[in-house]
Amino acid sequence: MLGEIPYAAIASVPLAYRTEQFSAPLGGFGFLAPRSEGLRTLGSIWNSSLFTERAPENWMLTTNFIGGATDPEAVRLGDDELVRIVHGDLSKALRVTGEPRRLPIRRWERAIPQYELGHAARVAKLDAALARLPGLHLAGNYLRGVAIGDCIRQAEELAREITDSTKARK
Repeated sequence: MLGEIPYAAIASVPLAYRTEQFSAPLGGFGFLAPRSEGLRTLGSIWNSSLFTERAPENWMLTTNFIGGATDPEAVRLGDDELVRIVHGDLSKALRVTGEPRRLPIRRWERAIPQYELGHAARVAKLDAALARLPGLHLAGNYLRGVAIGDCIRQAEELAREITDSTKARK
């Protein structure tokens, strides 16, 4: 049943810039770009804003994502083309100037589960099968939400369920 879940592929394109290359300091998480903005980049995470020591002093590390269900061919582009596209999008969105420092690009063929018609029925069938296998539990972005917050919520609910069942057996 899990193998039936379709996924969209994405490429992770990390780029580093000197802080003075930005028109304003980057603070916060990053951004998600709706397709209506005309960017091919799906979103950008500002690692250096989120986590200390992710980049040398006076540098900003960004991790950028391109591809997805609406742009599946993007992950098959060469590294130079991916960097060109993402850097161009960041230049538009963040008014970054100059060239970035490139880091290794990763491609994820099974990155974003697609909740297509029938997904809820598949999950219900999976839950019924798991009910017959005590002690086996599943949580993840392929079940009930693809966002990190959804996965954390699932993990917390599952931890409570396991704790409650363990207490009940004692």
